[in-house]
Amino acid sequence: MLTYFSHGPFTLNTNLATPVRLVNNKTVVHYLKPPIEADFTRASQCVENGLRMVEMAIALNPESESGWSYKTNLLLESTKLAEMEDDLIRKQIVLEQYEEALRQTEKAAEKAKNQTP
Repeated sequence: MLTYFSHGPFTLNTNLATPVRLVNNKTVVHYLKPPIEADFTRASQCVENGLRMVEMAIALNPESESGWSYKTNLLLESTKLAEMEDDLIRKQIVLEQYEEALRQTEKAAEKAKNQTP
């Protein structure tokens, strides 16, 4: 039997994202690899393609807030994929890249805010 957790317009199949537990008053979700390998492969390819495209966008405009924001989100998704494969070393490396991209996003946002008349 499938169970679902609904949050706003999104529905999460809890069989794909369990167990959920509370640690230090924070909800922690452990991401499990989908039972169909093709689903995991498709998700991995989407993240890889997205990261390649966002790298091109950032190369064209290194101060692009949206470019850095997309990169931040894609790296976060990449950490989930690494967790699904139980690759904790890769997860940690990508998490560090995520934190740097988040800093760059914040820096670009601040610069854009200061340039607005």
